[in-house]
Amino acid sequence: MTTHPLPADLEEQLQAHERWLNSDGSAGHRLRLPQADLHELDLSNRLLSFA
Repeated sequence: MTTHPLPADLEEQLQAHERWLNSDGSAGHRLRLPQADLHELDLSNRLLSFA
């Protein structure tokens, strides 16, 4: 399976979500990607709890 690099805007959203998780919601924001096509992206080792 071929994976593609993360688009810059998605990388920013993932970082904000990780800040949100690590700060118990006081920083960043919860990741919401309804209907996003993520099947060719490598999201391993990313914090996606509560996304």
